[in-house]
Amino acid sequence: MESKEKLKTLPEILHNLQTPMAIINEEWKSLNFNLAFKKYFNISNGSITLDIKELIKSNIKLTEITNSKILNIQNDSHKSLLKNYSINAIRLDLHSFLIEILDNKESELAVFQSMMMDIPGNIYWLSADNKFQGCNKQQAIAAGIDSPSEIIGKTNGDMRWSDQAKELDKINIEVMQSKKTISKIETAKMYDEDGELKNRTYKSNKIPILNSSNDSIGILGVSVDITDLKEAQEKADKALAFAAEAERRRKQFLSNQEHDINTALTGIIYGGTMFQITDGTEEPAYFELASEKIIKSARGLQKYNRSLLKGLSWLDNEGQLIERRADIRLTLQELFDINCLAAESKGSQLIFDEVDEGIPQYLMVDDIALFQCLQDLIANAINFTLKGTITLSVRLSKTCGDTPVIAFHVKDTGRGIDEAHQRYIFEDYYKVLPSNQPDQMTGEQADEDKGRGLGLALSSKKAQAMGGELHLEWSEVGVGSEFVLTVALTPALNQGE
Repeated sequence: MESKEKLKTLPEILHNLQTPMAIINEEWKSLNFNLAFKKYFNISNGSITLDIKELIKSNIKLTEITNSKILNIQNDSHKSLLKNYSINAIRLDLHSFLIEILDNKESELAVFQSMMMDIPGNIYWLSADNKFQGCNKQQAIAAGIDSPSEIIGKTNGDMRWSDQAKELDKINIEVMQSKKTISKIETAKMYDEDGELKNRTYKSNKIPILNSSNDSIGILGVSVDITDLKEAQEKADKALAFAAEAERRRKQFLSNQEHDINTALTGIIYGGTMFQITDGTEEPAYFELASEKIIKSARGLQKYNRSLLKGLSWLDNEGQLIERRADIRLTLQELFDINCLAAESKGSQLIFDEVDEGIPQYLMVDDIALFQCLQDLIANAINFTLKGTITLSVRLSKTCGDTPVIAFHVKDTGRGIDEAHQRYIFEDYYKVLPSNQPDQMTGEQADEDKGRGLGLALSSKKAQAMGGELHLEWSEVGVGSEFVLTVALTPALNQGE
């Protein structure tokens, strides 16, 4: 094709292209150029023949360009034009050349992209059809791909979080339609920097990408991993909730103490008042009754103070265990003898069921601490069992070498413990039935005999001090409860009398 024919057809082809292009001769004089070239260099209307060499400040000899060679021209002198570009030039025929102006915004973008690769957080961008166009290194690691370039062209449905694809795409569309940034908390299985796949929580900002016509052409996503922060917040919330519950129980404990002390004092005052209002005509039985009320109330108050001080001592970790050679069966018999009358006064029966034959008679144990643990369990069972049975049994659970592990079972057919209370019963100051409230099941008013809210907490601490464990085996309201104290006790060297 002749040069003139080329010059005739090429402008028609190149006229509407967005890249600035021009056809020039060997002397760098313009033969034609497209609208993009005209706009780029601010060329006035009517100007066709221009000294392109002067315009772009180039000293390159076009005669060096062959038919098959594309020459890229870069020259620092073009900076005087306040533009940053390079030039591709290709020979059309013997006397004409096509030059293309390449705006070096691509180079600037490469610098920006390089910086963005190492920015903390997950950064990614998608096109209007919800296809990924790129991401930074952190997002590539989280997605489990080798390099950011691998994400290009993929959709959320192609990624590890495909089960959330519909919701994520919906959010992206909402961002593009509203042209407003949307913030979301998102959870997905992602890889961490150690290559471990975990559920991660992200605070994500989805930002619309707008073109010069203010049309949405995609979204930019910036997601910050807040998993550790969220977990720390949850722990803090639990700690605050625990502290609030402890404060509530402390106040309930003080309320219980006030009620129990006032109950004892009221009995003393009432008995004393009976002496004051006498007119001398009362029978001896009247004074015996008044004296009985005073003595009973005073002893109750004394018992209350003794148990409270002992309990608080253990709560402050001041209790000391002293192991000694003890006859375990004698300790159990004493427990039975002390509590059987108390059980009968409630219309119940205390049953001493069995002691496994494999349990040695003499063990090294703080028999006082063991006695107190079991006494608290039996007393609780008696207090909450009306016309039922309380059964004490002792079994050999297992052996660790020569050390037997003994399980002490205290089972009753009493009121049982509501499931809502079961998780708290071993905590300090907690009472299933507050002293100032009636039992909703029996209608009975709770009194000082129902404990200080320390018994099970103290028994649990004593069990731990002995190297054992106290737990609630089962409980059902209206059926009963069973507590088990498990402890490993070393046999005494001398099993004789």
